[in-house]
Amino acid sequence: MRPNERLSAAAAALVLVVGMGFSRFAFTGLYPLMVKNQQISVTGGSYAASANYAGYLIGALLAALLSGISSRRLCTYSIFSSVALLGLLALSLPEWSIVTIRGFAGIFSAMAMVAASHWLIHDRRHHDGAPTLFAGVGIGILLSAELIAAGSLAGMSSYLVWLTLALAAVVMDALAMALQRRVEQARPITMPATKDQEGRSHLARAVLFLSMALLVSATSLRRRISRCSSKLRSDHSIPYTFGQCSVLARFRHVSYGTDCMCVRVRATAL
Repeated sequence: MRPNERLSAAAAALVLVVGMGFSRFAFTGLYPLMVKNQQISVTGGSYAASANYAGYLIGALLAALLSGISSRRLCTYSIFSSVALLGLLALSLPEWSIVTIRGFAGIFSAMAMVAASHWLIHDRRHHDGAPTLFAGVGIGILLSAELIAAGSLAGMSSYLVWLTLALAAVVMDALAMALQRRVEQARPITMPATKDQEGRSHLARAVLFLSMALLVSATSLRRRISRCSSKLRSDHSIPYTFGQCSVLARFRHVSYGTDCMCVRVRATAL
């Protein structure tokens, strides 16, 4: 792999670190702390998850329709917007605002996924960089989870953790744009507009099918989670939703409910 190709893959991966790992999945790890700090309720969290899945569907459609915008520029728009939305969650907002923000986060996450994939694989024609590209999602989840765990152990509120995530995302955002600029200056893109639109439409269609499946799952889970919320006895019993049991390092005792799709975590500090 040539140096320019490695930079291309790294730049695209950083777009997904911010657009997917931070913007889309950090909410799962921070959700228990948000409930504990009364930033959001259990019911509000399930609505926020559904809104995020719906936004992901809308974002996939928009990515296909915005064919007049280059993939690199769409990467920039999507991760800039993702950073702004992360920062907004550091503010004290009403619950409906958080649900709305999570919906928009889903839109820009899908756009980042389509734009970064199209830029690397179609525009740069670097097919071998796909593993590095999609590893960006996992790296983003890992980094955000570690920041959340560290913030929780340090006694930070959910608001301050969101601000920390936003600041970290700004750094990676700037690095991604700098790498993309350097790669394109070294070898400019020469691609017909029709081919560009066709390639992005195929990618958007794949993301669209995925988002539809996730939306159906979220709608079903939201109803079950609402039934679970009435069984919570105190702030020390925190539900983990959406079928993802990413228990923070702060908690050491986990018990699973048998009568509902809910994971209760007793907040017993290590």
